[in-house]
Amino acid sequence: MLLSISFAFAADREAVTVNATMALMKQGMNLVEDGFFYNDKAQIMKGIDIVENANNIFSTIDVRSFINQKNVSVQVVNNLTGHIGDELKVMKKSIASGEYSEASKEYSKILNNCISCHIVIRKW
Repeated sequence: MLLSISFAFAADREAVTVNATMALMKQGMNLVEDGFFYNDKAQIMKGIDIVENANNIFSTIDVRSFINQKNVSVQVVNNLTGHIGDELKVMKKSIASGEYSEASKEYSKILNNCISCHIVIRKW
């Protein structure tokens, strides 16, 4: 019984972590978008850093603990979080070199990856 309580607690803790991570990702994406709207490079970079740090959390938790779906869903989520990390790196380089159009394309890819993952998780 104690073992099942431990597993339930770990799953609940990871669910809280995921919810907090999603809130951070939203905050970061909003900062990036606002940075583009107001031509604020520092705000874009701050947003990228927040999303990057939030995305890194997924490497420390077992995604399967909060996805009660087929294995393919876990693969989709893991694939998307990997792509987001790569796209954030490209976006940082683009912003640093003043290539805002390229950076906005990467932002769009990241947003599409977020939506794709939410479609799988929330069964849209």
